[in-house]
Amino acid sequence: MEATIGFFDIQGNMIDKSKTKMEVEKDAQYASVLNTLTNKTAKKMIKYLNEQEGYVRIIAPLYGTNQEFDIKVYCHKSCDGNQ
Repeated sequence: MEATIGFFDIQGNMIDKSKTKMEVEKDAQYASVLNTLTNKTAKKMIKYLNEQEGYVRIIAPLYGTNQEFDIKVYCHKSCDGNQ
């Protein structure tokens, strides 16, 4: 399946967006993501989280449903201990 990775600044403005493929193990009782991100996307996301302010948003189809998995991961410099 395909996931969208968005890179946002501290004000919530999208700076960049990437698409990446995800592999899901089909025979498992609970779906587990095998290869969550491509190497290039993973490196870009880790660098952004470590060096910028804002957050990274990951949106992907929720396995086995018509819903979406949607999560925000805040950058280290954006965290003040309350998030």
